[in-house]
Amino acid sequence: MQIMLALLLFVGIIIMISLLFIGYFLHANSQRTMEISNIISTKENDLLELYYSLEQMMAELESFTENAKSDIGSERDQIKAWFDEIKAPFRTDNERKSNHIDNPTQSSKDEGWGVQQAKLMEKYQKGFDHKGSKIWAFHRKGLTVSDIAKEMKIGQGEVQLILNLKKTI
Repeated sequence: MQIMLALLLFVGIIIMISLLFIGYFLHANSQRTMEISNIISTKENDLLELYYSLEQMMAELESFTENAKSDIGSERDQIKAWFDEIKAPFRTDNERKSNHIDNPTQSSKDEGWGVQQAKLMEKYQKGFDHKGSKIWAFHRKGLTVSDIAKEMKIGQGEVQLILNLKKTI
């Protein structure tokens, strides 16, 4: 009977120690769970802030895009007007004849058209030849395209275009 009692006491102690270990693991696990829960909550808040920031950026980007489209449209219209203004003296004979037929009072303005066109072409050619000569002189001295552009105060693309045109001519 004492052996049974001792055995029962031993089993009880083992069960209590097992329950103690289980309680400790559950407690430690719940602390880790709380830490993980806090981390998740923090990350969730960070993600929400990021989401709202992205929404604000998208709204600003849409506004910027609309403004840019508007500005581009205005600039396009202005460039088209300039182009039409520049192109006007170079109208074809058919355009001038049809305009003369439609508007007989235009004849006095059109009389100097050939002279006007010749003067513009001469002025353009002189400017191009002078600029082209300077560019080629710099090129022969060994200056790079960017150096020539800086020296002449013109774009690198224009320098490259003139060099390419002179090579093909």
